[in-house]
Amino acid sequence: MPPSNFPPERNILDLSHPLISGAVPACVGHPCYTAQLTFSLANGDFANVHTLTLGTHTGTHLDAPYHFFVDGCTVDQLDLSLLAAAPAVAVDLRTKGAHARIMWEDLAEYEEEMRKKKVLLLCTGWSRHWGEPHYTDHPFLDTEAAHRIMETGIRVIAVDTLSPDEAAVE
Repeated sequence: MPPSNFPPERNILDLSHPLISGAVPACVGHPCYTAQLTFSLANGDFANVHTLTLGTHTGTHLDAPYHFFVDGCTVDQLDLSLLAAAPAVAVDLRTKGAHARIMWEDLAEYEEEMRKKKVLLLCTGWSRHWGEPHYTDHPFLDTEAAHRIMETGIRVIAVDTLSPDEAAVE
């Protein structure tokens, strides 16, 4: 039995995808992901070590406020409890098609719940297209909707797409 101060059991939603050289989407102009074996146990080296190349907008990733705001906090300054233990609102948007705009009207019914939570999970179902050429045709968050979300007190928005923005990749 866990100690009494142990966090309660909760569901974890994994939005990650495997990193495979040459097969991970990246935003236009950003370096594509590559992993090169630098040291290998099979070759008698002390460990398996890879050299990685990637941009900050590669595959599933985390953006800190600094990405868009000069005075925003950087990833190392984020409150990790927002990523691991914060209460979340999940919104099913799987009916949204390619290049569909996620409007406030799509989210308004969750406003009261958003005011009580810190994380908003937008499930577009688009991760099923990972690795396909049209993966970047994903639904995206309307600017007004983003502002309204922030007004509710939501601190983290998670999406199952390359970005919450309308994106293009190389």
